[in-house]
Amino acid sequence: MRLTLTAVLPAVLAALPAQQQPIGSTFRTANSVNSRGGVFSSQVTLIARFDRADYVGWGKANGLPGVRQITGVTFQSTDNDGSSAESWSVVIFTEDLANRGYPLVTAPVATFGPFTNAVRPAGAAGFTHTITFAPVSVPDGADVFVGVQLATVSGWPTNGHAVNCLLGNPTRWPTYDQPGAAPIEHMGYGLAWDGVSPPVYNTPRQLLIDILHDAPGAAATAITNQTSLAISNTAPGTGSFLSGLHPDATNPPFNPGRADDVSFVYLDTQMPNGTPVFFLADFGNFGAELPFAGFVPGSIGALCLNPVTASTMGFQVLAGGQTSMGITIPAAIRPTLSGLALVRQAVALTPTLTLRGSPCGRQVF
Repeated sequence: MRLTLTAVLPAVLAALPAQQQPIGSTFRTANSVNSRGGVFSSQVTLIARFDRADYVGWGKANGLPGVRQITGVTFQSTDNDGSSAESWSVVIFTEDLANRGYPLVTAPVATFGPFTNAVRPAGAAGFTHTITFAPVSVPDGADVFVGVQLATVSGWPTNGHAVNCLLGNPTRWPTYDQPGAAPIEHMGYGLAWDGVSPPVYNTPRQLLIDILHDAPGAAATAITNQTSLAISNTAPGTGSFLSGLHPDATNPPFNPGRADDVSFVYLDTQMPNGTPVFFLADFGNFGAELPFAGFVPGSIGALCLNPVTASTMGFQVLAGGQTSMGITIPAAIRPTLSGLALVRQAVALTPTLTLRGSPCGRQVF
């Protein structure tokens, strides 16, 4: 296993082994606040949910049936006093099939750590933590959960380590991302577990935790006019699990004044500039996950749209490890969009004429 502690994401990406890349869950997000989920002094595990209804096709580099493979975790955090190093661990869970949308905390799939933050000067210190490890398999028919276990602290909030998160509604913190009208299961994507009581969802939020796998990443994004999330104002928008997956694109909008457009981003630092990337789209639900290697030997990833009904929207070329294709939504069709689900995927054609498929993302209006 490998541990990397860095302050900025580009350095993390440069440090990752060949092929190993984030799946894209925190693409162009922002931090609202560092959180311990309301558990201020005791040990607590902050758990991010990766919902199978939102993304599939990730963790399929080897095409193994029935499972996804996780090869690392990266997350953003803040130590409120960098001069007193804090410890943390990473825990991977599968879904409790008797309690959908919740992790099976009684049977963790894997635990890594504890690790300790690097010592910094007194005052708040931000970190991006990355650990890599041999592939960990999780079932592909259920949600996946990744937890960051934070050690007991004294002196919160002037001291203590917490995971950064993007909030989904207005609070006393100025940065937040308000999704559209489409329902979000359990209202958000972040849970807190004190190790004694059942884990609970906090206010609508996304913890800034991402999964690494041996394949390209992707992000379904929304271009919004939110002053509370400035990074979403320019293309390709934000890939947050809030507006990114639940754009406010209907008329009338859910949030007054919104008229989001959407995009889909292909992320791949392993391919050269100029690599052609084809963008596919469909409506409704995902298709079966079919390894691309079954179509073209040596390929990476899985086709996860319905091959009968999916359409090719066109292609773009890779530049600096990413490319995207947006959709400007005509005003005339916005009143018809409520409840519509758009599913998308991107596939690169490599210089050796093999395929590299991204995860598939599903946006609901």
